[in-house]
Amino acid sequence: MTGRLRDIARRSAMSGALVVAVLSAQGCDAALTGPGRLEPLSIAPFLRKPFAGDYPVTSFFDHDLPIRWGDANGYQLTFWGERAVGLDGHEGYDFAMPEGTPLLATAAGIVTRAGWSNDSYCPPLGRSTRNLRVVIRHDVAGGERFVTAYVHLREVLVEVGERVAAGQPIALSGNTGCSTGPHLHFQVEREARGEAPSAIGALGVPAERSVVVDPFGWDGSGGDPWSVTSVGSRSWGLWLEGAVPEFRRGGKRFLSLHPPEPVPVIIVDWVAMGVRDSEHLNNEMVELALNTSYASADSHDMTGYTIENNRGDSYQFPTGFRIFAARNVRLYSGVGQDSDTALYWGRNTEAWGNFGDCVTLRAPDRTLANRFQFYSSCSGLAGSSFSGRPGEAVP
Repeated sequence: MTGRLRDIARRSAMSGALVVAVLSAQGCDAALTGPGRLEPLSIAPFLRKPFAGDYPVTSFFDHDLPIRWGDANGYQLTFWGERAVGLDGHEGYDFAMPEGTPLLATAAGIVTRAGWSNDSYCPPLGRSTRNLRVVIRHDVAGGERFVTAYVHLREVLVEVGERVAAGQPIALSGNTGCSTGPHLHFQVEREARGEAPSAIGALGVPAERSVVVDPFGWDGSGGDPWSVTSVGSRSWGLWLEGAVPEFRRGGKRFLSLHPPEPVPVIIVDWVAMGVRDSEHLNNEMVELALNTSYASADSHDMTGYTIENNRGDSYQFPTGFRIFAARNVRLYSGVGQDSDTALYWGRNTEAWGNFGDCVTLRAPDRTLANRFQFYSSCSGLAGSSFSGRPGEAVP
């Protein structure tokens, strides 16, 4: 930014619209957001996935608003502007995974924290906790500086001051601190810095400050509530192409956490929510597998079996359809061509609720065969089930 533009920014009486117009006229790739904060319009993506494979999201970055223990509007606002159940004020993303999952540096940087946090009170647990975490500072193109945090760890593999490469193992996931189950809490912050403290101060931003941002950016139909608050920020899409975590909410059966029940067919995966499910119904999916430790043969006839949600909507398996060992079957909510491994419900609306639901598999005699609940209790008969909410919290 030139000295002339800094002088313009210092004039607190000047409207934000005029400042944006002047910046644009000068070819400056920046704009004012909120109460007069100068932020870049774009930042080159630089993040890679913090793990190999894919794991379900149990809590989103809450765009309305990501303030720990300070938001109580009853929902999380996703990056595409949809409301969903979750921990109000959540400042990052929670990925459910078994303890001991290797975690990777999302970009090259310097480790600034590696070890236990200070004690802090955890409302969900009703007691004081400490969590094991790693924090890495990243200097990126355009003079920008970000930090990434990896929280609730079981083991730390790096030291403070160590330079790490993108993709380098830095920790093992765990269940420490303010956590209700094994998962990774991943958080991104941007340091708001300027050429001179006075120039930044005139725009309402201290010389050095970190503010949480959503690495998925903002893609809602209206404005991002977080970008217009006095303590908030614009968010940018920071994931490199081909390195974006799969966005799926629901749950996956990790056998180390949920051994199979004594039934012939089990639910092993469930995507209850993806991005804009109303437009992409086949985001939603239920995956079933033959329980080889209990099934009497290498396949099982699904004639008469049904899949149901908590509202009582049901899908009936085709007559004569069989599930085979080592050949899982996925049931998608929308339309498509049925095959040995893919079935389609044929719905024109979502099957599963954003504020919790329960997928129930019933045998032909209507007895409960298996079920999977997520942020909701299951209605109907008692029986074998497991929760799709294995972990969520904030650091």
